[in-house]
Amino acid sequence: MNFQHLFIALCATFYGNGQLENEAVECNRSAIEKSMLSRIPTDLCIPDDFMIDQVFDDFDFNRDGQNDLAIRYTKYPLQDGNMRYYSIYERENQDDCRLLTTMANLALPYVQILSSSYFEANPRADSLSKVYPLTTKIKFSYDSLIVSHLIPDFYGKDYVFLFDEEKNDWILKDIRYWIGEVPVWMVRNSNLKEELYGKVFLEGKIPEVEISISKLDLIQSKRIAEDSESEYLSSKYDIYDWEK
Repeated sequence: MNFQHLFIALCATFYGNGQLENEAVECNRSAIEKSMLSRIPTDLCIPDDFMIDQVFDDFDFNRDGQNDLAIRYTKYPLQDGNMRYYSIYERENQDDCRLLTTMANLALPYVQILSSSYFEANPRADSLSKVYPLTTKIKFSYDSLIVSHLIPDFYGKDYVFLFDEEKNDWILKDIRYWIGEVPVWMVRNSNLKEELYGKVFLEGKIPEVEISISKLDLIQSKRIAEDSESEYLSSKYDIYDWEK
């Protein structure tokens, strides 16, 4: 797998409360659910016209015993193509945290409806569907950050990043291939094993070069998946007998 073409992610800048010519700078703390605001410090602000739509606070990337914080925010009103920004904070205590990084390369940009009929009627969504994986998932798990997406037709891969304190960055440590996340109706109607409701690990790969999470390129990842990984996995791991 060629990772040399991975690109550097876009970044956004946060600002906090402050004084400018004796006037307080307004802090945007908009969120799709008010309950989210109780999980973030009161002085954490996001850019104007954006809204927090996900909060992650059950992980400890630097392993200091203090749960850290990440948020996802998106520009509103929602339009196909709006970038999904992820900001990660080192939490010093419940009320104070320090911004580590903001990235826009971890997920598909916003698309209102993921369906072929919607793509046909909406050119912007259609163009995004052709270059991005449509089912990207982000998971913060203790000291790891996992970015996953499907590989046609019933396979997928996880990019597993671990935080490196010396580099102050998340470094790719493992690429895991799996089969699963098959719809319930298909498992039942096709006599598939129930394990395929979730993920079944198949094999892994250790990167040959050090790769920062800022260089993760989902467009390239989708291209590789469709060009070679899908055929390789389907030929080696049949959906009816992946344990052979």
